[in-house]
Amino acid sequence: SSYDINYSLNGGAVQTSIINIPLTDSIKNSNISEWTHSTDINISSSSDTYELKVWVSNINGQNDQRSCNDTLVEYITGIENISAEKKVLIEKNTGTWCGYCSDGAAVLDDLVSQFGDDLIPVVVHDGDEMEFNDSLRTSFSIYSYPGALIDRSRYLYSGYYYDHEAVGRGSWDSRVSDQLSKFTPVNVTVNGSWDATSREIVTDVNLDYVDNSAGDARIVLMIVEDSVIGSTSNYDQANAYNNTAGHPYYGAGNTISGFPHRNVLRGYATGGAFGIDNLIPHIVSAGGNFQYTFNYTLPDSFNEKQVTLVAAVVKYMNGNDAGYVGVRGQREVYNTEQAKLIKLNTIPLGVDEIKNELKIYPNPTNSKIYFSENIDYKLYNVVG
Repeated sequence: SSYDINYSLNGGAVQTSIINIPLTDSIKNSNISEWTHSTDINISSSSDTYELKVWVSNINGQNDQRSCNDTLVEYITGIENISAEKKVLIEKNTGTWCGYCSDGAAVLDDLVSQFGDDLIPVVVHDGDEMEFNDSLRTSFSIYSYPGALIDRSRYLYSGYYYDHEAVGRGSWDSRVSDQLSKFTPVNVTVNGSWDATSREIVTDVNLDYVDNSAGDARIVLMIVEDSVIGSTSNYDQANAYNNTAGHPYYGAGNTISGFPHRNVLRGYATGGAFGIDNLIPHIVSAGGNFQYTFNYTLPDSFNEKQVTLVAAVVKYMNGNDAGYVGVRGQREVYNTEQAKLIKLNTIPLGVDEIKNELKIYPNPTNSKIYFSENIDYKLYNVVG
């Protein structure tokens, strides 16, 4: 019910505000506490920059017993409001055991059709054959399936605390639209090469800043494989919509054999889910350019023709070592881009090479149809 807020700008003198509040309004997990301070932060031009540190002490008249996690650092700069071309990263959480996740797959397919190249999908599996040890699920508040992180951004719930970053599929459409309208100071491009013999991927991720930026930004590179169809029943998708007339998976069975798992996250290059540190300064001026070269050996079991490289520049913040309190809304995505692996190859695949391996499924069908390769196609009816 009482604590001190300590405040420092650009490493200057520490100033303290003593806070006394009713017990009913005390700080709780992820609640918002608001206070004012006599020192103003004035952004009068795009060249103004600040490093702001805020920390809590004298909690209920006691020493902080866990001082390693008590400080928030934020970097602040003026901008000209010149936005780069914004694209949105959606990271969906799923599992073959989840009956509702077939609907999540259908919703995501529709969103990709709706938003086109402006939406970049990545699907993170949990508890099935496509799961791997990553830090994304454990670092965010993943509490239901199918859920999704939309640019890893935060949302206010009831106006007084931050909701989970992961949201249900009923919100994906509106929140993708919200994020597409957001300012971003940086363009992301992906270039590189692919050696089919060694299966070595060398990828250059470039960041070009069109406006000033502030924050601990890092580059992430994800390895994504599309249309994964397993040879065993462990890849079959549970389907709670088998009896739901009009649903895309109506009549497909309570468990769908041969289900094409779209946009599966297979791994990260160096830096993991939160990227490469000590590359991008905390304050970047318009015109800044940064690049990192990733090296990744693609496992033999991955189909290189179905692999996409997804690069993102993300904001970082240290986790909360207490473990049960999430650091919400502090790890958002500035921008993202993708590139097909086969387009990095200097020797294009031949037409016959693609044709011999192409599969079309399910066949017959009365709704959706899938191709086993990313190809250009034309569709004709029986009369041409």
